[in-house]
Amino acid sequence: MTIKQKLTSRKWWMSVAAFLASIGGAIRGVTTENASLVTAGIICSALSSAIYTFAEALVDYSGVTNKVAYAEIVEESDE
Repeated sequence: MTIKQKLTSRKWWMSVAAFLASIGGAIRGVTTENASLVTAGIICSALSSAIYTFAEALVDYSGVTNKVAYAEIVEESDE
């Protein structure tokens, strides 16, 4: 995936927005001395990154699976 494709990906921007919102919540928790808000912000920022990574891995896996299936169909039709 090129940088241009990454920057036009809606999944990427949603992940960035979720991460920044979570960090913002954690910072707000620090300034108000609210430990639960800090914890929730840190957990949510980690989860947003993990979910994005999982989603991209799933898309990559689907692409590989489709290419293999297509290659098998092409080989069968050549015989």
